[in-house]
Order: sequence, then C-alpha cells, then structure tokens
Amino acid sequence: MNRINFARISGVVVDVCKGHGTFLDPGELHAIVQFIHGGGLERARSRQLEDLREQEKRALEAERRLARDRVRKDSNQSLSIHHSWPFLIGHE
Repeated sequence: MNRINFARISGVVVDVCKGHGTFLDPGELHAIVQFIHGGGLERARSRQLEDLREQEKRALEAERRLARDRVRKDSNQSLSIHHSWPFLIGHE
C-alpha cells in the first residue's frame, strides 16, 4: 500500500494498492471533488507540463556539457599526441 498525493498537488493523500485499488478515508472523496471543481486538475496538468519542460531543458543542457567535454578531451588528446611526435621520430 502506498500513500499518494492525489494529482500531486491536491493535498489529499490517498492509499493506493496495486492489487486492490485506491482506498479513501472519510472526507477524502469530498476533498477530491472540491479540488477538481476548483480547477485543481488543470493546475496539476499545468504544473506537470512545466516540470516536463524543465526536465527537457536540463537534459539538453547536460547533452551540451557532455559534447563540450568530449571536444575538450579530444583536443587535449590530439595536443598530447602532437607534442609526442618529435620524441617518437627522434627530434627534441
């Protein structure tokens, strides 16, 4: 059994069991209905979209950082190889 905040922002914590469904304590159904009638589901959807956009933004930033790090690593490796060539061919 897990305790879940209905729609993540309602403040109504319900008990959820994978095998047996959702269980409501006294007053929780009324609180959920009030939340829905007060536009709560729309607010929850908006919040979820904002969260997804933020996650996407963070993922893109992480990809850019990784790409920059790869370029730096590749350029550093090519510099170290270039500097070792004189040694390999007998030049100082």
